[in-house]
Amino acid sequence: MDRACRLAVFGGTQEGRILAEFCAARGIPVWVSVVSEYGRSLLPDAPGIFVRRGAMEQDEMRVFLRENGIRLCVDATHPYAKRASENIFHACETEGVRYLRCTREEDGRAAGRVFSGGVHMAADVKEAAAFLETVQGGILVTTGSRELAAFTVMKDYRERIFARVLPDSGVIRECEAIGVRGKHLIAMQGPFSQEMNEAMIRQTGVSWLVTKESGRAGGFEEKLAAAAACGIGAVVIKRSRETGLSVEAARREILACAQEGEEAEGDCVKGDGRAGDACGEYSGGMGIKGADHTQEISGCAKPVSANDGEEEKNADSRDIVLAGIGMGPAGQMTLEVWEALRKCDAVLGAERMLKAAEAAFCKFHAHEKQPERIAAYMEDDIAKELKAHPEWKRIVILFSGDSGFYSGASRVSARLEEEGMAFCILPGIASISFFAARMKKSWQNVPVYTAHGRSLDVRAMLARGESEMFVLTGGENGAGRFCRELTEAGGGDILVTAGENLAYPEERIRSGRAGEMAEESFSPLCLLYLERPGEETVL
Repeated sequence: MDRACRLAVFGGTQEGRILAEFCAARGIPVWVSVVSEYGRSLLPDAPGIFVRRGAMEQDEMRVFLRENGIRLCVDATHPYAKRASENIFHACETEGVRYLRCTREEDGRAAGRVFSGGVHMAADVKEAAAFLETVQGGILVTTGSRELAAFTVMKDYRERIFARVLPDSGVIRECEAIGVRGKHLIAMQGPFSQEMNEAMIRQTGVSWLVTKESGRAGGFEEKLAAAAACGIGAVVIKRSRETGLSVEAARREILACAQEGEEAEGDCVKGDGRAGDACGEYSGGMGIKGADHTQEISGCAKPVSANDGEEEKNADSRDIVLAGIGMGPAGQMTLEVWEALRKCDAVLGAERMLKAAEAAFCKFHAHEKQPERIAAYMEDDIAKELKAHPEWKRIVILFSGDSGFYSGASRVSARLEEEGMAFCILPGIASISFFAARMKKSWQNVPVYTAHGRSLDVRAMLARGESEMFVLTGGENGAGRFCRELTEAGGGDILVTAGENLAYPEERIRSGRAGEMAEESFSPLCLLYLERPGEETVL
């Protein structure tokens, strides 16, 4: 990819997500920096999006920009993230990267329009806390976890404060560490409707609501309207005025930059804008998984560190395998994965993966000693276990389906690379491959969408006009909810074939129109194949 085509977006915000989707739809490669796993989950799974997760200081930002050859950087961080914006600006200035600030739309009239005379304006969080110390009653704080510590100066804050924060395990731990826990901690994803805000106010029985002047994207007006409807006071932390571009203007600048790159070199890589492929995971360098130089070790390619020394020797003394095990039953594992399991000292993964490994041993080699099984599947937990057990020399980390298809293996591999731990990846049988074989269909030209763990715009999906689609669903009766959304979007006549518990003894495959399937119940493990009426698939 040419350097002229490269751009970076900072911010796990709504504006950042919109810009990333814009780039994906036009085949423009984009490197996106987010702080948390939650911020990463908001991004679409699309080709050409490379994600770097974790907070960065200014020096790290400079490396990020330099190593990825970034030409244009869009700062779409939160309006109140002043320090982050300053670091991004100075990093761009040092590296000679063009900097754009994408600002959030303001709605300065909201407070006066919705809440005439009932709002106390505060210059910052400390001023808000000082004011609340002078009044009585419970307080619903909706400013996020980063500023929550400022309210601990108040007397009886543990009893008065109800904090609404992101549903992230790290965030929750931070809140609990300062004494905000239990029923006083509300971990939910926003923004929220006025009705939801009202329900929380009434449930907690608070007398005050604290919010930032965060604009429409942050649900500012809905918060104030809810406070007014419930007859409670509101404290608004004012936003310092800043200059920058709207999201629409930022889009135009991104498009212009990409077009300049095409004219200069003519070799920018473009995709088809389809939202079904897996999202790239940033791992340093050019943003491509793995290292440029590899060595072959027992059928797997291991990254070789550019640094010599004891750390590299220790990493190379272990064999770490990230393996996809197919749908779960023992017969779904490839021989290569099974051999890795038989030789390992420990196996890590989610409970379902560990049970699958145990069942495989019981079925094929019941007499053999089984490896130690540790329930860990998040990248932080896996890294912690590997560091805590240097005695493990052969480790297998299990993932469902194929390790390269909507798999947690991408995040784990990125973390292992950060830790300097060598590893290899073994593929498994993807659920779509298995399902297509069950239906005796070719799926080479069928787009794939996911509604598993993320929001899927069903109307936008239908607007593409594709005759066939695969849709991954998740959660209890997730397939039923999707069929209802499909029907509401005008797709009630679409033929839906549902594959439940594929490869298990209770496997079930059934078909019907979306409007009919919307009334049925499905298991959490369900994959859907959609076919528009009147279309015939060529096998």
